[in-house]
Amino acid sequence: MLILARMPARQPESKLGYGAMLKSMASLAWENRLLQRRAAYQFLMFYSYTLFWTALPLLLSRPPYSLDQVQIALVALAGAAGAIMSPLAGRGADRGAITLGTTLSLSAGVLSWIVAGWGGSGGVVGLAALLVGALLLDGAVPVSLVMSQRELFSAHPNERARLNGLFMAAFFVGGATGASVGVWAIESFGWHGAMIAGASGPLLALTLHLIFLALQAPPLSKGVPK
Repeated sequence: MLILARMPARQPESKLGYGAMLKSMASLAWENRLLQRRAAYQFLMFYSYTLFWTALPLLLSRPPYSLDQVQIALVALAGAAGAIMSPLAGRGADRGAITLGTTLSLSAGVLSWIVAGWGGSGGVVGLAALLVGALLLDGAVPVSLVMSQRELFSAHPNERARLNGLFMAAFFVGGATGASVGVWAIESFGWHGAMIAGASGPLLALTLHLIFLALQAPPLSKGVPK
């Protein structure tokens, strides 16, 4: 209680009521192009992430792996090491490497599925491919998240809470979609079907990002060099 008493008083600048606040969020979602683009990236990345971690236990519990629950949990624990990328991504974003960080994270998301695709063969090589793919994907998703939030909050500092609410809503809808598709894909088409479905997320996000960068690039000079 003493710590709370010493905290500086903060009076929100916005005077909007609850209904007006909800209406303003709808306007932001409809009009803010940066939010739409960044929400699309993270929808697709988290879709891929949850698809991977939904399909992977099903793969590992069956031949050629036939791992038990403890062994599957150890594999998942190893993949969680990618979470250390968040603070590193934050430092990179603070130094202005948002575009580079976004490009690398989306590319790593695509690469993770290419590597993990070898995991369907089983054996030590297959398990190693799954672990490397998990590390890449688990690192790519938080980096993309940090870069997106940093760009959003820097561009619209007075609308951070509303932007983050909308952004995170899209984020988790992507995750729920990925979990549903993951079960369907591996049950219907096996691990390679799950791989194609999962890789489509970061691949589409990377494509959208590269198109955006191409449209933002300055036109080439038409002058003849002397």
